[in-house]
Amino acid sequence: MPRRVTRLAALDGPYRESPVCDPNATAAKLAANAVAKLKGDGNQRPDAAVLTSAFLKVGAQVPDLTVFKIANGNARALDVPTMLAWHVADTCPHTSAATVPPFRAWYQTSGRKLAEKSFSGGLPPKSEPCEAFAPHGFYGLDPEVAGAITGFVAGL
Repeated sequence: MPRRVTRLAALDGPYRESPVCDPNATAAKLAANAVAKLKGDGNQRPDAAVLTSAFLKVGAQVPDLTVFKIANGNARALDVPTMLAWHVADTCPHTSAATVPPFRAWYQTSGRKLAEKSFSGGLPPKSEPCEAFAPHGFYGLDPEVAGAITGFVAGL
């Protein structure tokens, strides 16, 4: 049976192709779909989650839609093997590398270990900081990012 990997990611750029993402959906619909898939069973529940340039800020008072809010603050709601990928030079205020340590601490309260991969380098930005042609979108690093995700999924 093929693996079902749910990507919860920043809602722009190449990540719109994710099984939980619909480029025409609202953020609320995307969140509801992601939560439904994570809480599902059988064919609906994914085997893993890959978070790329994700909104990782932790806390109920944090504005914006975040992984923390999708999980209603309960790290156990993400009770699947999870990989986190980020670019160390991401200057998007929603997805900066500074959000990783608090997210890691919160996620690990679920009793699970977070698979992590940071990236650096790539091509010079050609877009705004929160868009695909910048470190946020791993611009110029497609083979490395795809390889890391493929390796994670293969190890499940």
